[in-house]
Amino acid sequence: MRSRLLTPLLCLVMLSACGKPTVPPPVQPPPKGPAVTTVLSYDLVLDLAKEGNHDAEFELGAMFHDGDGVEQDYAQALPWYRKAANAGNRQAMFNLGMMYKNGEGVSADPAAARGWFVRASDAGDVRAAQQLGTMAYEAKDFAKALQYFLKAAKGELPEAQLNAGVMYVRGEGVPAQDVIEGYAWLTLAKENGNARAASMLESLLEKMTAEEKTAGEARLEAVRKEIKK
Repeated sequence: MRSRLLTPLLCLVMLSACGKPTVPPPVQPPPKGPAVTTVLSYDLVLDLAKEGNHDAEFELGAMFHDGDGVEQDYAQALPWYRKAANAGNRQAMFNLGMMYKNGEGVSADPAAARGWFVRASDAGDVRAAQQLGTMAYEAKDFAKALQYFLKAAKGELPEAQLNAGVMYVRGEGVPAQDVIEGYAWLTLAKENGNARAASMLESLLEKMTAEEKTAGEARLEAVRKEIKK
């Protein structure tokens, strides 16, 4: 999996997509002329991976996972992702989590998936935090779910901003409903292109008082500053 995996919304529909990693470009690219695109062959990537190049280990795992240049083979993808993950590649950690979650090349194992998501989230992968939030939400641990959604939301992941906003509006994971906080996160999700957030925000605004809208705008600006930090 090269590409990012789209995380589920609170409706718990799981979707995934992939984001393409790259092997570092030449140290001294040509100073003039059009950009040069280098297509990496399987043999080259394999040689680099065998030499311990961790970017190549990840790329090789992605090639086997996607069937890119080789026959698709999840079982072959796993050990290369694991090598890259153990070397600190957070996207490899995330992809391993998705493979264990979806049972790709292994039996589905939620505990193993969660372990890799925790490692990826701790390394700064907001998609992993979103996955952990969804897992906690499914387990009805709303306080923990909101904690993870907020971590991903502050990393500017629109799906997480939507989920956090919805939880505040519903009063899930918090002592009471908080439409002010919900307004702020739904607005950010809308601004980042989440269509569902736009629809929910429209419905929320119809129920908010003028005072709540003013407070919501103030909170929105405060959240923006928090994110920029």
